[in-house]
Amino acid sequence: MAHRLFPKLTATPLQATAYLGGIALFSISFLVFLNSTISFVVTDVIGQHEHVGNDVGTLGFADELLALVACPLWGLLSDRIGVRRVAVTGYIIVGASLILLVKSTNVYPELLLGRLGFSLGGAACSTMVTAVLPAMVAKRTDSDIEEAGVAPKNVHNEEGHAAANGHAARLIEEERPGRNGSIGHGPSPSVSSEITITPGRYSSQSRTRSRDERHEAATTPGDSASDATSGTSQLAGLVGFFTGAGALVALLLFLPLPAYFQDRGEDRPQSVRISFYIVGAIAFCVALFIFGGLRNLPGESEKSFSNLWRQPYDETTHRDERGQLHITLTPAPSYLKL
Repeated sequence: MAHRLFPKLTATPLQATAYLGGIALFSISFLVFLNSTISFVVTDVIGQHEHVGNDVGTLGFADELLALVACPLWGLLSDRIGVRRVAVTGYIIVGASLILLVKSTNVYPELLLGRLGFSLGGAACSTMVTAVLPAMVAKRTDSDIEEAGVAPKNVHNEEGHAAANGHAARLIEEERPGRNGSIGHGPSPSVSSEITITPGRYSSQSRTRSRDERHEAATTPGDSASDATSGTSQLAGLVGFFTGAGALVALLLFLPLPAYFQDRGEDRPQSVRISFYIVGAIAFCVALFIFGGLRNLPGESEKSFSNLWRQPYDETTHRDERGQLHITLTPAPSYLKL
């Protein structure tokens, strides 16, 4: 179904579901929930009723400052360890921060540290919304196909089957009875005259082949670039839809939780705590879903945590006078310097 709606999608249906229903949907849900309920944590859980607006504004300001620094760092880190690991780490941090927030006994420093932890995890989640998008329409290499367990098409086998089918069809045609009832020896026109190559026919075919090659060389790069752009644009529109739906999830499912538990007989502080525990558990479930759903993404096979301790290299290719391809690896600046 996903490939019918998006023909340029190279990811599997499970990967597309994990991306849209996991990363895109919940990247904004937890942020909406926390921004709407942080004042109840200050007043009901901690018990502070003075300067609430000042404290909530300071917490939000600190959140944004850390996110400005964390988002580029998470993007650089995803180039080394992979987008799936960064997304899973982000949602784990979000879940742990939501649970620790309602265990705070004061605004400074406990609630501030919890809010900064949430900002760090939320920055990873929001950054991966755009970082995973190119992998959904990227071309799969041979190593990606092997890891995904998809058997590549064998062109030689297909040609062999086609040739075998052609020979079988020829034998069947020869065995078909002719007009006089004889089998295999009916009169047929000569084939040798049809395949005789004359100078005029050779020059005509050569001009046709060269014209077709020039047409393919002129149209193929532009067509492939436009196809990749159109595939990414279509999927980006759906990502925006799921991101907006994530805000509705927080509004319709997460925010009514404190009032629901209060109607069940819990007091206000305990109802807020239980709500944060439930939403934090959902964040852990989303991390687990992404961990299993985004396996074997195209271009992510060589990324791991061990790359953090390796020297990054810039790869350049060039051809010499004989037309031979040479690859040069030069040490790139470390990620700390970037």
